[in-house]
Amino acid sequence: MRKLADGSDERKTLRLKNLNGPGLPETLEVPDDGLTFGRDPSNHIVLEPEQYPFTSSFHARIGYDNDRLYIEDLKSKNGTLVNNH
Repeated sequence: MRKLADGSDERKTLRLKNLNGPGLPETLEVPDDGLTFGRDPSNHIVLEPEQYPFTSSFHARIGYDNDRLYIEDLKSKNGTLVNNH
């Protein structure tokens, strides 16, 4: 993590779009170990099975590695697509 001019740590912020889910935040801070999403309540982003029926309990992790954004499938049943790929 980089230091800002005031000595504080620079935090990575991820803006979420097109989730269309009630109660989901528009912006989240990405922790050092990544941000997870899925149906299980221990995820950073919890997706309700009624609204997201093809989402696994622990579906994927979003994070930064050397200032590059990545998404990692957490062995979900249906896989993880980015831009339909």
